[in-house]
Amino acid sequence: MKKFLNKENVIVAGIMVVIVLFLGIVIGADPIKEWLSEPIVWKETEYIEIVPTRINEIETNKLKIELLILNKSDITISSFEFIAIINGEEVKFNSSYGREFYNQTYQTLSTDIYLSTNPGKIFSNGAVISEDTYNKLLHTPLNEIDFDYKTVSLDGEKANGRDFKFRNNGTVKIILILALSAVLGYLGIYKVKQSWLRIVFKVCGLPAILFVVIIITVIAIGGSGKGTGDNGASDAENRYKRAANLKAGAAMHGNKEDAARAQAEMDKAMADMIGASSNNSSMRQAQERYKRAANLKAGAVMHGNKEDAAKAQAEMDKAMAEMIKNK
Repeated sequence: MKKFLNKENVIVAGIMVVIVLFLGIVIGADPIKEWLSEPIVWKETEYIEIVPTRINEIETNKLKIELLILNKSDITISSFEFIAIINGEEVKFNSSYGREFYNQTYQTLSTDIYLSTNPGKIFSNGAVISEDTYNKLLHTPLNEIDFDYKTVSLDGEKANGRDFKFRNNGTVKIILILALSAVLGYLGIYKVKQSWLRIVFKVCGLPAILFVVIIITVIAIGGSGKGTGDNGASDAENRYKRAANLKAGAAMHGNKEDAARAQAEMDKAMADMIGASSNNSSMRQAQERYKRAANLKAGAVMHGNKEDAAKAQAEMDKAMAEMIKNK
């Protein structure tokens, strides 16, 4: 213990504390988490095309952009998450608020994203943007909008019936950072002779050391705590409660679209609560069908399509029966 708490290591710990405080205050935790979650090089999905089809100001200082997502593959997409790049500003959106239909050639999905310069105007599936971008969107023809996108994730089913998953995440980046940190930490502890350089290398090695400590702690807590099914149920319960609050707020303001979206989130969270402790493949398939139908129902309700809403509800009821059967 005395060797561990020598002057040099105390200096290393002090420097690391200062760095963490500096990053937290100047940059903030959210931008750092966002950067770590992004890949070094984004993989592209050439079979996906996203096209803005309509922009309108639905209320003062709040825009809605309607998007069509064309899936030009033989994969049936059941859920998605993208980042729209509009006038250089990034906006995340996902299938929680999407709708699905088919044209003669492609599976076609659609969704709406909401933009405002006022944080209080954004309910969900949207972002706060600059006044410059807001004004450009209002006064620029649709075909001249500076629009691009990046694919974060896709889930679905291949033509042969197998599950399909596509991910763009920061796993490789995090592994490289930790590997480099471990190498530099090792050199600092065992190889480098100069005191000042040893301190620098040890500081660089702290992320790897902290990662190992966190993993050991998580394993220890997980071994004596609840199982993964309980954790999954707890997460789903929290999502359900948040969506219930959002639905209540939307209902109070007479916002039928946001109420329908929140209801879809509640339905999907309920499916996760029911199947949280099950590893049954039939349960998982029923869950996915239920969630997909919940999205379709929300889209139908938002467009006042009672027939499609009823069909989606029937699909949800059948999937629910299967979930209960396989629980």
